[in-house]
Amino acid sequence: MMDQIPWKPALSTLLLGALLFAVPVAFPTEPPQTVTLIQPNGGETVLAGKVFEVQWTTTATGGRITLQFSLDSGNTWTEIVQLSNPASQIGEKGAYVWLVPPVRSDHARVRVIWTPRWGPSVMDISDSDFIIRKLESIFPDVPEGFWAFPEISALTDSGVISGYPDGSFRPQNPVSRAEFAKMVVLSLGIAPNSPEKSSFGDVPLNHWACSFVEAALKAGLMKGYPDGSFHPEGEITKAEIITVLVRYKQWQLFLPQIPTFADCPVNEWYYGYLETATGYGLIPQENAEIVRKDDSGNLLFDPGLPATRAQTAFFLYRVKSG
Repeated sequence: MMDQIPWKPALSTLLLGALLFAVPVAFPTEPPQTVTLIQPNGGETVLAGKVFEVQWTTTATGGRITLQFSLDSGNTWTEIVQLSNPASQIGEKGAYVWLVPPVRSDHARVRVIWTPRWGPSVMDISDSDFIIRKLESIFPDVPEGFWAFPEISALTDSGVISGYPDGSFRPQNPVSRAEFAKMVVLSLGIAPNSPEKSSFGDVPLNHWACSFVEAALKAGLMKGYPDGSFHPEGEITKAEIITVLVRYKQWQLFLPQIPTFADCPVNEWYYGYLETATGYGLIPQENAEIVRKDDSGNLLFDPGLPATRAQTAFFLYRVKSG
């Protein structure tokens, strides 16, 4: 009977084991998580009291984005918003629209703080300077407290709209189709178009608005009438303005079975445009200057009424800034 000999590991096995304990094992790690501030990228001048879009991009998903702003050169930061899971995939851009504080500051800053999903530590911070310029009253009939003061002031500042020779703006005046063609083309950055032949018999080449009307037509925003006319002096309605702006945004039309507005039934040509604009926030239901209520509490939009200069500025700026 053979003696039982205890098992002895080979020398090579012992050496391998020693190496395993001596050399650290490299485990897979999470990719570095960073955030890059796209806008503002430094040096921009923004208008106080106006909406401004902060944009960023990250290299990872999950976690939390915190937006902050500072109105001085120190370290006093005010939080704008916290957003969880701001990116659904790596490299995806994010954005948030916020209202610029109504003060003037040459040392304003905004920053984006990225916090990873697995802990409270801050992984990266983007920081950028910008300048806030306070809106000032330009027209005596559009004081700072006027409901569309920010929109009128901003569009006047950018040269989209202007006042009358007497210095007034006349916010309640209706807007003609020719005037709106100019406003929408300038507001949306569409180049005026000067064709060799006019598309409409009542808008000849020497008409002051011809290049704007032609540009709006070429962009697919405005159309003429079956008889080949444009009616440049005709008053544009609220429904027509909303239709033009929804066309520009190329939103897919929303056609609910129940109308939002009691005076905008489902069988009207503009129904889908108004409902879509409402869904995207272009028509704020809480603004009494845009939407009103009847004695029964039903919402009314008055789609066939001429749009006022104030209402037109309000709609144009919301599309321009959004």
